[in-house]
Amino acid sequence: MIFLDSDLFLIDLRYRRDQKYNENAAFLSRLKESRLQAVTSLFNLLEVCGVLSFNLNEQQLGDLYCHFPDHYNLKIYPEAKQRTSLPRLPVEKILQVMRKRASFGDALIICTVLELGPAVSHFVSWNARHFVQHLPMPALTPKEALNAGILV
Repeated sequence: MIFLDSDLFLIDLRYRRDQKYNENAAFLSRLKESRLQAVTSLFNLLEVCGVLSFNLNEQQLGDLYCHFPDHYNLKIYPEAKQRTSLPRLPVEKILQVMRKRASFGDALIICTVLELGPAVSHFVSWNARHFVQHLPMPALTPKEALNAGILV
């Protein structure tokens, strides 16, 4: 299973003039075609919804939240039902990650990925360098993931 960070979705949905847009689109397209299961967290989904909320009406925001997993052919961890509560992560775990130099948002994602355990084979983010020292699996940019041939 491959874990995807928020920035891939934000570039795809909002920042189409970004210099990384074409590589990002190629990665997401190849991922959809691959047999590899993709996952992102409820925190990532809510981050994407929050950023896009400035340009969406209530209906569009609700549709984005509900249809996001189908649109990207991925799972949300934990499952993204509207009545789902945010995952309970012990503050000590988050602080433990932060002690090794991580922002709060990155620490939430790192703790979530660590909770998923060895089921996650790769972590993909345009900010992979922020995660390398915190995760036991390779943290790659989409370009590095494409070059490494992990999408088979």
